[in-house]
Amino acid sequence: MALITAAEAKKYLPSLSGSDEDTFIEGLITAADAAFAEFCGYPEHTAGSPPSMLQQTYTRYFTDEIGLGIEGDSQRLRLGVTPAVSVTTIHEDSDWSYASGDLVDSGDYILLTDTGLVILKPDSSHGSWLASYRAIKVVFEAGWATVPGNLKLATQLIVAHWFRLRDRAGKSSVSFGPSSEQLRPETWPDAVKELLRRFTLAREIM
Repeated sequence: MALITAAEAKKYLPSLSGSDEDTFIEGLITAADAAFAEFCGYPEHTAGSPPSMLQQTYTRYFTDEIGLGIEGDSQRLRLGVTPAVSVTTIHEDSDWSYASGDLVDSGDYILLTDTGLVILKPDSSHGSWLASYRAIKVVFEAGWATVPGNLKLATQLIVAHWFRLRDRAGKSSVSFGPSSEQLRPETWPDAVKELLRRFTLAREIM
C-alpha cells in the first residue's frame, strides 16, 4: 500500500505518458510518505525503519517522565499516533517482564481513535495507569488505512515538485545560450505544508 499510485501522481505530471517513469515515481511516493511522517511527528513503527503515515503496528513503552503516558490524569494514556485504529494488548509491569499476568483486560478501557487516548472505564477493576518508567507496554494499530483526500493531494504535489527538480537539483540557475535564469529554492511548496497541517500529531491532548 502507498499514499497514492503512480497513476494518481501522473495527474500532476501531464507531460508524462506510458509507464517508463513509474518505478522512479513510486520511489518518490515512498520518500514522500517517510518525509511527511517525520514532518508530522510520526514515530518509527519498527526500529531502524522510516516512519510512515500509513497504518502500521506499533509497540511502544510509556512513562509519565517523557510525557507520552500519564498527563496529570491517571485514567488516561496517550498512544501518540493517530488515527489509532485498535489496541492489541496492554501490559503493565514495573519490572518490565510484561508477562501474561500483567495483561490489562480489554474490557477495562476504551480507545478514542481520533485522539489516540486509552481511557480506563469508571467501573474498571484496573484502577489507574501505573506511573513508573516503561511500566506500560502497548501494541496497537495506528495510521491511515484509507488515505484522506488532502493527504493524497499533498503527495501528488510534492511528487510532481520533486520530479521536476530531478534535472536541476542542487543548481541555483540554468543557462540558455548567453543568458541564465535563476531557479526557485528547492523548498516544499507552501500548499504542501498547509495540507499537512491537519495531520500533524498533537504534542499534548487537553
